[in-house]
Amino acid sequence: VMNGNHPVRVVAGTCPNCRYTMYLGPDNPQHESYPSYKGDRILVGKFPYDFNEPERWDVAVFKYPGGAETNFIKRLVGLPEETIKISHGDIFTKAKGAEDFTIARKPPAKIEAMLQPVHDNDYLAPELYRQGWPSRWNPLPAAADSGPWTVSDDHRTFRTDGSTQEEAWLSYRHSVPSYQDWQQLLAGGGIQPDAIRPQLITDFSAYNSGVDADSAYLAPGAHALGLHWVGDLVVEAVADVESDSGELILELIEGGRHFQCRIEVATGTATLSIDGMEDFRPTAKTKVLGPGGYHLRFANVDDQLLLWVNKGLVEFDRETTYPRLDNTVPTAEDLQPARLASHGAAVKFSHLKLRRDLYYIAVQAGGGSAGIIADFNPFGPPYQPMTPERIDH
Repeated sequence: VMNGNHPVRVVAGTCPNCRYTMYLGPDNPQHESYPSYKGDRILVGKFPYDFNEPERWDVAVFKYPGGAETNFIKRLVGLPEETIKISHGDIFTKAKGAEDFTIARKPPAKIEAMLQPVHDNDYLAPELYRQGWPSRWNPLPAAADSGPWTVSDDHRTFRTDGSTQEEAWLSYRHSVPSYQDWQQLLAGGGIQPDAIRPQLITDFSAYNSGVDADSAYLAPGAHALGLHWVGDLVVEAVADVESDSGELILELIEGGRHFQCRIEVATGTATLSIDGMEDFRPTAKTKVLGPGGYHLRFANVDDQLLLWVNKGLVEFDRETTYPRLDNTVPTAEDLQPARLASHGAAVKFSHLKLRRDLYYIAVQAGGGSAGIIADFNPFGPPYQPMTPERIDH
């Protein structure tokens, strides 16, 4: 791997789920051999463009004249005679002669292909929880007991019998251990659970967290842990319904706004809502119908709400897109941005996953890029940990 004219040998990487940084160099403590490879082999189909023009969100492989020996692999976001604006991680386009920018929404299949992992509850790090690190999914509100929820010993499943008259909520908190936390844990120093505070979800990507062999430290640099808050999220879970009535609720929060999907167990009717938008009530029939197991996925991406049931996209009776809202600044509620609930339904939630959309940034180099409007980190330079102290309540 080359960084400019500097050869880079990656000797450590950070897990996107538990954030443990593993040393992979020749003298690694695992005493394992980790060979290096030049990369995956990619099969490229050239003939489609003999019959069709490139479309937005296509992945293109090409050779740039300034480096004709290198294959560049990029995703196409702009079309001819468009001006591109990048704002809060989203792509906006303006055609030649148009007055305003409009958001470029990805089709559902592209959203699925481009999602980045935030947390997979099926792959908890045992060492973390043995020493008292708090689970990221917990009943809400936090209490000494679990209220209407029965939580499995491994904290991977959550069950309620639906007998409570109130909505029974589960909430995700982005409590991410740092490199220093891991070093303290492995050294037997223990942790203080009450001192652990949730963070905002950022544009962290494991791909960017490698450590160069020439680095003096194994800890990934602050820039590799994400600089920008990401609000476009996707939550999914398997719901094993044990009753023939009640509601299942999936909720995402972005900039303090609540985006919700409610599914009636008896009829399978799903209704979407956004707080502050009373007329936004798309409805649809789903395959949820009484007792049974259902794979649910709810997305708030590119100013559009989407629902999948049993991995099939649900078609609503009206558009599920919404206009730009005043939710581009995180609030305290964004520290718990994903939630699941039961209202009168006996259900067990398992296989909980949280993922995020790609977050685009504009980087000016070599004199800038014509046609690109940059929206810089709203938290200011340089990187600072995104903790509650830095949130405008």
